[in-house]
Amino acid sequence: MTKDELIKIVKNKEEFREFIVNLLKVTPSDSDFEQVDDVPQIELGYDDGYYWETTAITLADNNTLDVTFDVGSGSGWIECWYSKEIVPIEDFRQYLLNRKYNDESVDVIDILKDEIQEMDNAKEIIGTDEESEYWDKGFHYE
Repeated sequence: MTKDELIKIVKNKEEFREFIVNLLKVTPSDSDFEQVDDVPQIELGYDDGYYWETTAITLADNNTLDVTFDVGSGSGWIECWYSKEIVPIEDFRQYLLNRKYNDESVDVIDILKDEIQEMDNAKEIIGTDEESEYWDKGFHYE
C-alpha cells in the first residue's frame, strides 16, 4: 500500500470506515498487536527522543473506535497526558487528515501506513508485501 492509496482511502468517509473496521476485525491478535482485554489494536506514534505521542486504536463497534492517546516529553516540557476516548470513526478520520507535527517531515498518514504494513495479517487486506522504510527511521513508538 502506498501513501497515495492510503490517503485516497482516508479521504473517502465510507471507504475509510470499511477499511478500518475490516482491518481491526479480520486481523487476529498476534505479535503485531498489543493486547487490551484480548482485543486487537493498532498502535502508532511518534518519538523523537524528546517528545512522544502514541495513539492506540481498537474497534468499539462498526461506527466507533476506542482511541487512547499518550503524550509527553522526557524533559517535562509537556506534562504526560493520557486520555481514552470513544470516538466515531469519522472523527478519527478527520484527526488523520488534520494532525500535524512540529517536525514537518513526520506525517501521521505515513506512520499509519507503515504500522499497517508491519502487520503480517494486514497484507491480505492491503495487498502488499512491502517493507516499511519509515519504520527503519525510528518514527514508531515501541
